[in-house]
Order: sequence, then structure tokens, then C-alpha cells
Amino acid sequence: MSEQLFLTHLQRHFQDRKKDALHPFREKSWLRLSEVGLPSKSQEAFRYLPLRELYLSSFKTSCSFALDKSTFSHAILPECKESHLIFVDGQFAPEFSVLPSCAVVKSLDEAIQSHHGFVQHQLLRTLKEENDPFALVNLALHGNGVFFYLPPKVDLSSPVQVLHLFTGREPIVASPRLSLALGAQSKMQWISTAFHLHSQQPHFILPATEISLDEGASLEAFHMIDAPQASWHFESIRAHLKKNATFRSFSFTLGAKIVRQSYRIYLKGENSEADLNGLWTLSKHNTAHIHAIVEHEAPHTRSMQLFKGVLNDFSQSSFEGKILVRPEAQKTEAYQLNKNLILHQGAIANSKPNLEIFADDVKASHGATVSQLAPDQLFYFKTRGIDSRTAKHLLLQGFCHEMIARIPYSSLFQKVQHQVEANET
Repeated sequence: MSEQLFLTHLQRHFQDRKKDALHPFREKSWLRLSEVGLPSKSQEAFRYLPLRELYLSSFKTSCSFALDKSTFSHAILPECKESHLIFVDGQFAPEFSVLPSCAVVKSLDEAIQSHHGFVQHQLLRTLKEENDPFALVNLALHGNGVFFYLPPKVDLSSPVQVLHLFTGREPIVASPRLSLALGAQSKMQWISTAFHLHSQQPHFILPATEISLDEGASLEAFHMIDAPQASWHFESIRAHLKKNATFRSFSFTLGAKIVRQSYRIYLKGENSEADLNGLWTLSKHNTAHIHAIVEHEAPHTRSMQLFKGVLNDFSQSSFEGKILVRPEAQKTEAYQLNKNLILHQGAIANSKPNLEIFADDVKASHGATVSQLAPDQLFYFKTRGIDSRTAKHLLLQGFCHEMIARIPYSSLFQKVQHQVEANET
């Protein structure tokens, strides 16, 4: 009953959206959502998510707020001062953005007209393939999204930051949508962060990123999820890779009431490669959840999934990952690993890695670990005159170092490092 009431609440937001060139796709997405329905804990992919409180909540779509860039300029990373896209309450704000001159950046409403064939194909493909209810909510409710296209053989020298700014003094539902396409042999790095002017508000945030990588293209994406404690954050990342394309993703989060990231990666071209990495450091009653599917559809493709979690207090996490190897994807290499470190007896980590292989010439493995700080290691430090607090700090840093060390930007590195240290107490 609560799911149906919440769906009716969302329907009113859908009906309030303006009827622009994207409206037919919103309508189709809403019809698909009506067929699929909102998830419940009886569904495997959402078993560990406490959704009841969300379904009893109500939200506005946006808040009118007089905004000056000086209010949030400190949230723009120093490496991205000359290249950043700003979303305000889920809506692209070109007036605050600084766009790279070598890229084509338009609102999705403009792009459906100027790049009709590509954008329409991408949206129709999403409607056909998408089965995640919250990703469908994004497509139905999104307002002013972004189309970002990097032409062939362009190598951006500096990263592009997407800053999601939330101004709401009241709870809002925000559905930022980004369509990202890289031409053949192009290369870039992408950083996604958030800044909340009123950090206590329980927002409902539904970011969606559609990625298309042409032959030989390379994308590195860094996601730092910084959501208010009382918020729900459901993010969907979809990527289609052609021949020799490479996609590397790194996510870092402190969690919230619910933080869920849904990945679906399609390795469609020979020698394409995906590398998915994540680190969550949770405390209090925060939760973080990963649902990742990598589909190998061509020979000689490679994928790696490595997700680590540090859980303190009464926090909870879940990881459900799948490697799917199609019959034609011979010579595939695919690996999947989830490691969890429990710092308090009240914390819970759930893990379900799995393989589904239909090819006979494949190298693949999957695994999961859940452990506490090793007593013998703590004792070793003690025998060397190192107090327990410092020993715990060093062991925790060692567990997280593998993930943090791969961040090439000092400002982002420091932010993530601060997250890890904040979880120690």
C-alpha cells in the first residue's frame, strides 16, 4: 500500500514536468515504471534496503533560492576551476558552469534536436534495457539534463567536475541526468561531487549517467557521494563500450539512510575493458549498497570489480555483483572481489558475488571476505610500543590504501582521506 501511495506522489511530479522534446520519452518511462512497480524487500536486488520510511515520505521537485556562485565556489576542486558543470537541485545550471571549449555541451532538450539520432537511440535503448525502478524514475522525472560529447582524438588535459548542488530548505526529489559520449580515441577524466547548503534535509536523490564509449575511447570516473545523513541516494551508471574502449570507475561514500549504486556495464567490442572500484566507510546507522552487473558480449574482453567496506557502529552494507559472459565472449578475463572490515559488533556486511558464464574459454573468479581487525596484528603493534588507537589507525589506513592511492588529484585525495579518518572514532 505504501509503495502505491508513493508512486502516486511521484506521478504528480511527473505530471508537473513541462512538455518539451523529451516528454515522449518521459511518458514511456513512466509507463514502464508503472509496469515494473517500485521495489520491495522481497526482491533479491533490494533485499537489504529499508525502503518503508522512503515510501511514507513526500518531496518537492525544487526550491526557489537566490543563489550566488560565491556560496559554493569552494566546493569546486582546484583542478577543475576551468572545467565544471553545475547542477542545482537536479537541474543543469549553465549560468554557473564553465565548459571545456573542445567539447559539445548542451541541455538534453537541445541535444535531442541537434544530435537527434544519437540521443534518441540512447534513450530508446535505455527504455528497452532498463529494469531498475529508480533509474526509470530518473528518466520520468528528470528536468534539464546534460548531453556531453567529446569529439574523436581529443585528450582533455584537466578533469571535468560535475558538482551537484542542493539548496533545499525542505525535502526535495532531484533527478539529475547526464548523457556522456566519447568519440573514437578520445580520453578524459570525470569527477562527480555534491554540496548541500542545508545538510539536515532528507532529500531523495536519483542521479543517472549514461555513458557511450566509441572505439579506443578511455574514461576515468570518480564519484564522491556526500549525502545528508537522512537522505536517500539511488544512483544508476550505465556504460556501453565498443572495441578497445576502457572505462574505470572509483566511488567513495560515507553512506546515508540509503546510498545505492547500480552499475550495468556492457562490453560490446573486442578488447574492451571495465574496472569498477568502490570504498565505503560507514558509521552510525548509515547504509551503502552496490548492485553491479558486467556483461561480456565480445571476445578478449576484461573486467575487474573491487569493492571494499569499512563498517563501524550499527551501519550496514550489501554487495551484489554479477559477471555475465555471453557464448561469443571467448577469451574473457573477469574478476570480482568484495572485502569488508567490521569495526563494531553491531555492524553488518552482506555480500553476494556471482558468475554466469556461457563461454568455455574464460578466466574468471569471484570472492568475498568479512573480517575484524586481526588480534595478532594489534598485538604485534603493542609489542612494538604502539598504542591501540594508533595501531587501529594504521591497519585501517592499510586496508583503504589500495583504493585511495589510485586518486590522482590531491584535493579529492584529501577529501577521501578525511572520510576514512572520520570513521575511526
